[in-house]
Amino acid sequence: MRDAPQILLIVDVQNDYCHEAGAFGRAGFPLESIQRAVARLETLLEAWRKSGNAVLFVRTEHSRWTDALGWRKRLRGLKKEVAPEICRAGSWGAEFYRIAPREGELVITKHRFSAFCGTELDLVLRSQGITMLAITGVTTDVCVESTVRGAVDLGYTVTVVGDCCGALEIRDHEMALERIGKYFGTVTTSRELERELRGRDVSGAG
Repeated sequence: MRDAPQILLIVDVQNDYCHEAGAFGRAGFPLESIQRAVARLETLLEAWRKSGNAVLFVRTEHSRWTDALGWRKRLRGLKKEVAPEICRAGSWGAEFYRIAPREGELVITKHRFSAFCGTELDLVLRSQGITMLAITGVTTDVCVESTVRGAVDLGYTVTVVGDCCGALEIRDHEMALERIGKYFGTVTTSRELERELRGRDVSGAG
């Protein structure tokens, strides 16, 4: 068995990105593929927790204190207009969608695309001796990929669970996974990762 990830990172599974009443749903983006990815993530998360491995949630929060002028213009290239007030601190849109941390599971709050930008994530992982990450969440081509790039730059070994990630367009999702698999890490499926978890349970049973 290849080296197995030590922690599951769940990136930005929040209402504004995933729920039809959230910011991207209200703008008219189809979210079915993202919602299917979250459904698969629910199953993986249950298996991961049962295996006793660590889980870490990453969420986005924005406010007037972190909204630089250039940052507020980040969505101008989208095919549909989305208000920049996404995942405002304390709002329903910033709440987790369908899954949520349990007691003892850490939540890292970020204000940019990468979970490593301006957060304590690197410090936390190094303090726990964690070097191998399994990354899931949304969107594949933006916050997930940015987090992957940040992790690799810092020396982490990354596995992306492709069917537990989603994007606003299938093509963007597929191209991001292709880039990640070519340059930055390993791309796997939730089924394969669950199989590895069962293998670890069997090998450690006696």
